[in-house]
Amino acid sequence: MPVTPVYSQTDLQLLQDFRIAGDRRFEISFYVLNLFDHGAAIGRHLTYQKTNGVVPNEVLFYTGQQTSHN
Repeated sequence: MPVTPVYSQTDLQLLQDFRIAGDRRFEISFYVLNLFDHGAAIGRHLTYQKTNGVVPNEVLFYTGQQTSHN
């Protein structure tokens, strides 16, 4: 079975807390998901087709318009 690349993602979170008069606080936060825009396959599915067998229409199948019983 083929091996997929290692999945990696770098997230960044910055927080700053400010005290205002008395017990009041003010917090600013900044959060970035996938900072470096890493893209990697996290899975791979193989399609096997039997010779002279049923050949599914993948577009119809994955949109739910064709099942193995159609």
